[in-house]
Amino acid sequence: YSMRAGSLCGSVAAQAVARRDVSGRALSRYVRLWNREFYWQYRMGRASLQTLAGMKDTDIDRLVKGISGKRLISGGSFARKAVFAAAATALSRPRTLLDLAFNLMQG
Repeated sequence: YSMRAGSLCGSVAAQAVARRDVSGRALSRYVRLWNREFYWQYRMGRASLQTLAGMKDTDIDRLVKGISGKRLISGGSFARKAVFAAAATALSRPRTLLDLAFNLMQG
């Protein structure tokens, strides 16, 4: 993420300098581009970490055992990949989905 975010930032900054407009409005384009590209991946990753942090070791062990050897990644959009992985996870530990949804809503 950091290399791609740096590339976005550099492009926006270079365009702003070339246009001689380094105002907050001109540079805010970076935030829009970052949100379009990374927002949901970041939110899902953050919620996943919060979910794992709230689990007991035995629950994590059971989850890992349940998903080991299973295909967790599918093709398609990020949303499709998330749903596919969630379905596989739910078979091992259904509560994980509730915890994840709660953490997503928390922001």
